[in-house]
Amino acid sequence: MRAPIDAMKRGLIEEVFPVGVKTIDALLTCGVGQKLGIFAGSGVGKSTLMGMIVKNSKAPIKVVALIGERGREIPEFIQKNLGGKLDDTV
Repeated sequence: MRAPIDAMKRGLIEEVFPVGVKTIDALLTCGVGQKLGIFAGSGVGKSTLMGMIVKNSKAPIKVVALIGERGREIPEFIQKNLGGKLDDTV
């Protein structure tokens, strides 16, 4: 495994990435190449928000990591939030 990039050598985020959720685009603007973590308590809508971002963003490929989710929740997330549409989602 290779060493991580030195934080001081990383490029600046200069291009806006519209996630397709008006509130986030207006108040919590994201940038191209930026990583986004969604952390909150259970039952507050993290999966719903992630589904909205995946469905509404114009990115050619979306990468979704459901860290710590139970196995039964993965198919549920795909069907409920993505509508089974996986042609551009990893």
